[in-house]
Amino acid sequence: MTAETMTPNFETFLYRAADGPWQPSPGRGDGLESQWTAFEWNLRAGPNRLEVKTVNRFGREGRASRVEVEKKPVDGGGESNP
Repeated sequence: MTAETMTPNFETFLYRAADGPWQPSPGRGDGLESQWTAFEWNLRAGPNRLEVKTVNRFGREGRASRVEVEKKPVDGGGESNP
């Protein structure tokens, strides 16, 4: 999963999966055009939710962005779709 921002005085990203605790994910880049992060999001069977928000250098948190996907089993094989 990747996330980008144009947050003034950007410091870091926070993310959480499935209503878990917020975790830091250090941003990368040195200009407004390249403030981004990337990390793995391991899906489990059923609905999955991921939220990401920014924090600026003054500790102010931005609004969270959210994505929800559902991982369904493949018919007949018992395996799940990636």
